[in-house]
Amino acid sequence: MSDSVANGVDAATPLGRCQKCPAPAVRTLAAAALCATCCENILAPIRARVLERDMLQETTHGKGRQRGVLRPEYGPHDAELACDQCAAEWVGIPGDPCWWCWRRYQTLLDEQAALVLTPPDVDPDDRTYPDAVKAWAERLTRAVTAGVIDVKEAGRAYRKAMRRDSAA
Repeated sequence: MSDSVANGVDAATPLGRCQKCPAPAVRTLAAAALCATCCENILAPIRARVLERDMLQETTHGKGRQRGVLRPEYGPHDAELACDQCAAEWVGIPGDPCWWCWRRYQTLLDEQAALVLTPPDVDPDDRTYPDAVKAWAERLTRAVTAGVIDVKEAGRAYRKAMRRDSAA
């Protein structure tokens, strides 16, 4: 047996065999040599999340489209713009993101975060209390998954509510 086969390197490919299956490796991902299928199994969900995030930004953040003349007094590439989402107008570089759309989106996220971080207004002695807290915890989890709040915020809100309820 040759040294290259004994060391896991196949003579047909300089990367050797895939670390997840017996197929020949075609590329590395981090430090792992992988075949095309295994590599795609790892990268496809990542690409989908990035695309989903980009699509969300495209639909929630307008862009400035030129609607008037160039305005060289502001800069060599500046023009009168109108947002393609909310029709706000300003002078800037065509394609610039709309500040008003961005601000509206941030306000929406802030309001959603405040809503989800508010514990249920149910008395701890009420028989529906356990179900209400469970439903609230599930909403916190969904908000973390959606990126509305982070894990630390959710944990703080939950612990604070449980301390308040156990003190009552």
